[in-house]
Order: sequence, then structure tokens, then C-alpha cells
Amino acid sequence: MVNVIVFVPAPEMLKPVERLVERMQSDEVHIDAVHCFGTPEILHHLERYDVIVARGITYGKVQELYPEKHVTHLSFDGMDIMGALLQCREDFHPNRIGLCLKREEVQSILGGLEELCRAKIRIYEVTDEQSAIQAVDACQSDGMDAVVCGGTVGHICQGRGAIYLYPHSLRDAGACSGGGQEYGDQHQYRADQEQYHPYDPGWE
Repeated sequence: MVNVIVFVPAPEMLKPVERLVERMQSDEVHIDAVHCFGTPEILHHLERYDVIVARGITYGKVQELYPEKHVTHLSFDGMDIMGALLQCREDFHPNRIGLCLKREEVQSILGGLEELCRAKIRIYEVTDEQSAIQAVDACQSDGMDAVVCGGTVGHICQGRGAIYLYPHSLRDAGACSGGGQEYGDQHQYRADQEQYHPYDPGWE
């Protein structure tokens, strides 16, 4: 029996992922799906799992704690990020978007993303819980109209009533059992109904 745990990045994704993994259970593979904010105590009690699926801060912490285990990374690719930014543009019409991810995930395509979204995009490096808090602080002090981010930053934004959008990329959830199933969705959160003005190319 192979035991697998999938750390779901956002709470609203937990039920759909649970339905997905329920169909993937078998006599050979058992899969648990959980959502946890930050680096909770559960990360220190994963000895019974053979495969761990996670992304972002959770992925880094799991790798550090269990270097001998098979850890699968749910990474964002350019299409995931572009899709989230386009939906952000359609839903919120922001002048300025804070992009809170690892810099190497987006730096090479930043210019094209700004042109596509007709908005100024500023990258805020996020590598751990402390940098996630600092990134949200900076987004708010810099006047970002909306934030595109991972689960930890999204959780902080939600607590502060800030507008954020999470670029879902769970097609890799099927990888824990060798499957090729894809799951993708976009969820966005509006702190209020304020409408933003069209992109001002003069903003710096």
C-alpha cells in the first residue's frame, strides 16, 4: 500500500480535490487531501506517507523535514499565472497588480504580462511565511489594486479584506497515482464593489 498526502493550497479547493482523490483510491494507493495554513504541526507527523504533494512554502518545509521522501511540487507555469492575471483584469480592472510568487516563476515573462493585462505589475518575492506577510504589507503600502498570489498570501489578504486571486494549478494532483487527470479553476475574492480606473501607462 502506497500512502499519499496532498496539501491543497486554498481552502475552497479542498472539496473538489477530495472528490478527485476519492475516485483515485485503490487497494494499492491511499490518498489523503488536507488544507493547512503556513507550516502547521501536522508537517512534523508525515512519517507514514510515502508520497507528499505540495506547493510553495509547504513544499519547501516538507523537503527540509523529509529529504528522503518523494515530494511532488505543484508548480505554477506561465499559463496558470497568465490566466489568473487575465481574470484579475476582467473582474477587478486594476491599474496595479501585486504578483506575490517566487521571482523566477514570473520575471522572464513580466513585460508581456503587463502588456496583456494593460496594468502595471510589481513582483513581491515570497519564499516563506515571514516574506508572505511582508509582501502583503508592501502591496498595501504601495497601493496595489489587486494581488495574484499563492495560498499563504491569499489567506493573509483575505484576513485583511484585500482583493486577491489565486492561480489554481491542480492538474498535477493526478500525478500522485500516476494519473493524468487535470483540474483547474479560478477563484477570486472581492473586498468590496469598488471599481478601478483603466490602466494608466504613466504609473511608476
